[in-house]
Amino acid sequence: MTAASSERLSVLLVEPFFTGSHEVWATGWQEHSRHRLHLLTQPGTHWRHRMMAASVPLAQATQEHIARHGAPDVVVASDMVDLAGFLGLCRSELVGVPAVVYFHENQLTQPTSPNGVGGLRDRHLAWTNWRSLLAAEEVWFNSAWQRDSMTDALDDLLAGGPAGDDQRPLLDGVRDHFQVRPVGCDLADLLEVAVPGSDGPPRDPGAATEAPLVLWNHRWAHDKGLDVAVKSMLAVASQGIDFRLAVVGTDDHHDPSRGDKLLEPLGDRVVHRGWLEPERYRQVLAEADVVVASARQENFGISVVEAVAAGCVPVVPDALAYPESISDPTFRYPPGRLTTALRNVLVDLDGFRARCAPLRESLRRFDWSNVATADDDRLQAVVERSGAQRSASARSGAVPGAGTEGEEPR
Repeated sequence: MTAASSERLSVLLVEPFFTGSHEVWATGWQEHSRHRLHLLTQPGTHWRHRMMAASVPLAQATQEHIARHGAPDVVVASDMVDLAGFLGLCRSELVGVPAVVYFHENQLTQPTSPNGVGGLRDRHLAWTNWRSLLAAEEVWFNSAWQRDSMTDALDDLLAGGPAGDDQRPLLDGVRDHFQVRPVGCDLADLLEVAVPGSDGPPRDPGAATEAPLVLWNHRWAHDKGLDVAVKSMLAVASQGIDFRLAVVGTDDHHDPSRGDKLLEPLGDRVVHRGWLEPERYRQVLAEADVVVASARQENFGISVVEAVAAGCVPVVPDALAYPESISDPTFRYPPGRLTTALRNVLVDLDGFRARCAPLRESLRRFDWSNVATADDDRLQAVVERSGAQRSASARSGAVPGAGTEGEEPR
């Protein structure tokens, strides 16, 4: 980077679904960034409406923000923003301002809900994602898995257009702007948690004889596979293996009792369930011994990264984005083998803890102290490159959007 990399940029971060991992990402980066991040948000509800309509109120908020504070150096928008529509509505205020889009998830590969309208994939929203890719100077993904799976799905989407409208050639150019930028996590305190069997003292000597605590810490949603996890835990319990269970996270079901019905056969093994306050949640992370993932879709996996940083032994699928964070295949299971993998860990917990120590330390790369610095540097590069391109256009006399000689401007 040049000397300018130490300068503070004015960054407008636009997030129409301000909850969950989207909120954690936005506020975490704002807190740890050297740049000045200004957040423009909408509540994290009615996600489909936000994707289709939020560009209008967010554009109005942007215009008001710029009137008071001046234009930003760069815009960063989440995947829930119709970026092409947003930039069109702000075309006067954001002239020459580069834009980056960050994909937490996308509407081409996200599993559809088995309930209601969500059971059908909304191709309109998939096309919205495609237009956002085209409108951005850079496209950031939280994992290589999401980048690659979305690229494959885009090829299919673009091939499905009517005759004479094959947009696939544009995809090669868009790929050049792809970046993998993991989500930052608050791991510093979790990495200091003492783990039984490590060089430090046991976390709680008084609880040394308690059964191991297995943690499932994901959204209670169809794509996270709570039903799969419960089935495996019942199978492990039937083999006489003792454990306690914490099932924590927000409940996305229209019927909140559905999760309780799933857990009922596990009886008093379940010692925590449902959403926890942040402080209590981090206490449970520190108390847990094993973290289980059974997702049908995962583009990063903040909850697993947090749990392993706190000392949990992971039992995760050998698929999706998990190999990028859980790099040791010892802790990943092939399809249909969750029961066997969980049983193996519980009967040799000390052995797996010892093997997990290097993996735990490797997760430090996802701490915000490292991620924010890297993302800040990347934003600086985007701004510098955009400025250089504008300077080159000015020197050549080119006018953005103007037609060639003999043509009317479009």
